[in-house]
Amino acid sequence: MSIDQTEIDYLVVGSGSAARMHRIVTSDLGPGGASVEGEGHEFAPWGLAGGKPGEPAELRLIRHNGGIDRLPSKVPHMQIRAGEKFVCVGPAGGGYGDPLLRDPAHVLDDVADGLVSREAARDDYGVIYTVARVLDDSASASLRAEQGAARIAAEG
Repeated sequence: MSIDQTEIDYLVVGSGSAARMHRIVTSDLGPGGASVEGEGHEFAPWGLAGGKPGEPAELRLIRHNGGIDRLPSKVPHMQIRAGEKFVCVGPAGGGYGDPLLRDPAHVLDDVADGLVSREAARDDYGVIYTVARVLDDSASASLRAEQGAARIAAEG
């Protein structure tokens, strides 16, 4: 087995006032066998201090014919054909801190760096910016107040 690709995916993790990451490893498999003993496939990592939950781990086997098998966290020895791949997705950490308290300028920096999507900036962090990526302070303050009030109403 060889590591074919490793990447960091920031767009699937729990939002919070601090940054997080999610690791994906793809491995080419030759003919032979493999077994896996992993963890964290059932429950999402929780967020702390108001942060949102992350995503659980995942294991997929991409078959030589293009089919994809989702595998449990523990896999007994199984036969592998040449050209098949394991895709191991590590659990994405939960967010830390209330995402509405993250500095909007930092959220905008995260968007520019590809760490946070435009949708997550709006929906999770309450940050609005123009097409030219200029922060709209007034719209962001209004949206954050609205999201905070909705959260309080839902909890009450």
